[in-house]
Amino acid sequence: MSTINSEKVVFNFLKNKFYRIYGDLVILTGNKPQEVLLQFEDVISHLCTANLSKSEKVKQQNWGKALGHLQRATLDVSKLLWLETKRKIDFVYSDDDIKKFCLNCSDVKFTKLYTKGVTLAQKARKLELDNVGLDPTESIEAYYQAINSMQLASQQVDDGKLASFRRFKFWYKGKEYLIGFVIGFFSSIAASYFSESFRNAIQPSKVTPSKN
Repeated sequence: MSTINSEKVVFNFLKNKFYRIYGDLVILTGNKPQEVLLQFEDVISHLCTANLSKSEKVKQQNWGKALGHLQRATLDVSKLLWLETKRKIDFVYSDDDIKKFCLNCSDVKFTKLYTKGVTLAQKARKLELDNVGLDPTESIEAYYQAINSMQLASQQVDDGKLASFRRFKFWYKGKEYLIGFVIGFFSSIAASYFSESFRNAIQPSKVTPSKN
């Protein structure tokens, strides 16, 4: 475990890296991920240990451990934020009609932002795997670039247009169903009528014997 010579390193990372991503995730999901909270508890625990110790070596070791937990928490938050942002707009990406009528940009621009976000996340994941056991700051920044692209794509979705489109689609589907039901109903009646008429037409008429 690495050691650092000041708790300011931990607090600077907390302010400049963790908060900017964690706040976005909580706003987006309305939840505080349990695994992140557990990591954060470990951060607090090591900071308290460092603060109570009179040994400079113990202080530095625990500051280093606190930073390690904070970095892992930030990495987890980065991946969760990217995933939740992507999930929020997956239905837009897969629906050509929504892309055509519910965006504040061209569907081509939206698609480029979305696919760029996916590509950057794949690169960030590779970077993360290549740096297992090392400082994950570079991986966090790479994920943040992927998040930024996904957020830009998400910002192009017009909620007002989307709500209107969904109302129209619901009305159209309802109208389509009603028309189909009416056509089916009268078709059934007509088929029954013509079937009965056809049977009557081909049925041999009864001959009444004449009385001599």
